Amino acid sequence: MQMTQALTRAVQTRRNHTATIFAGRKRTWSEIGWRVPRAAAAFRALGLAPGDRLGILALNSDNYIETFFAAAWAGLVLVPLNTRWAVPENIYALDDAQCKALIVDDAFVSQVPQLLAGHAMTVVIHAGEGEAPSGMSGYEAMISGTPPMADECGRDDQLCGIYYTGGTTGNPKGVMLSHKNFVSASVNWIATLHFSEDTVYMHSAGLFHLAGCSPAIALTLAGGTHVCLAKFDAVLAFEAIQAHRVNYCLFVPTMVNMMVN
Repeated sequence: MQMTQALTRAVQTRRNHTATIFAGRKRTWSEIGWRVPRAAAAFRALGLAPGDRLGILALNSDNYIETFFAAAWAGLVLVPLNTRWAVPENIYALDDAQCKALIVDDAFVSQVPQLLAGHAMTVVIHAGEGEAPSGMSGYEAMISGTPPMADECGRDDQLCGIYYTGGTTGNPKGVMLSHKNFVSASVNWIATLHFSEDTVYMHSAGLFHLAGCSPAIALTLAGGTHVCLAKFDAVLAFEAIQAHRVNYCLFVPTMVNMMVN
């Protein structure tokens, strides 16, 4: 089973139900199912080929979750970059993974000139809320202006993502994960935590990390609802839990301490 089949199932079985909630914006599974094949086709139109590596440096958002599936749909390998890294660390990972393109949001647009100066990469996609800066392709414009493509994710043993370790004892190491790895982890999440179509999961951990990514894919397979916080904030977390009736979330001890206090 490939990762994209989790999305296909959610679109088929939960078509008109809320898929993502971010910054007051809601999208149904039907809308996600419309957008992802077009984003995938747009990535291909920019010159990316199956097996190419696509970096992403962004805070949590509904677009980030779409990118998990759009990259896989196009047969690309997604390389999430740690939002806490400095520019040299991001350049190292982009070079180590041999990324051909990069997605950035508004929080990291200012890093782009330095990243391009330190890495032989020319394609940058802006997935922010405003108009794309000069020299970048706009994510929303790409989706609205590109016909959809068929799912070309490949075999379940093909590389799907490269996730970097923290690099506490040296340079970060890229962990290479296949579709089968992600699907197996998703099945375990569902079996252990009983994710279902009634699950409303708040993404408080960074989606660049497997602690953020794994439940996102599992929740999609279950057909639940993603509630995205751009980054953790104790007050915003409480507000989101109350407003959206969140019934699942992941907090590390420091987050719990901030919420208790």
